[in-house]
Amino acid sequence: WAHRNSNLPAWLRLAGDLRAKGERVIFLRDTAKAGEPLVGEETCPIASLNLQVRLALYEQSKLNLFVPNGPWNLALFGSRPWLMFHEPDEDDDYHCNQPEHWLKIHGIEVGKQFPWSSPDQRIVWKQDNYENLKEAL
Repeated sequence: WAHRNSNLPAWLRLAGDLRAKGERVIFLRDTAKAGEPLVGEETCPIASLNLQVRLALYEQSKLNLFVPNGPWNLALFGSRPWLMFHEPDEDDDYHCNQPEHWLKIHGIEVGKQFPWSSPDQRIVWKQDNYENLKEAL
């Protein structure tokens, strides 16, 4: 489901920026790609396969970044900072990307935040392009 994947070139560029500032960046691949390395990037295959390890890594992270998918839903109820990038589109063929889905299924309107989320846990209602990723940090 390519429409649910991250904008990998943008995320790789941001990772380079963060490493240049001394940050450690770890990519967690989709379960189906757990064993596929990202050349030049640190990954954690076991966290892509083991839910407890994934959650433990989230809870040790300075910041977790997502697009709207299953792994983000795990962080949604965690205690650590996260940003999730999503720009709903009423013309999208995939119903979960349509604005009405957010109110009907998640109980929040586009542009709002979950009431239990802390200020450093937020949905960025924009695409995950490089400019938006960098601006949100």
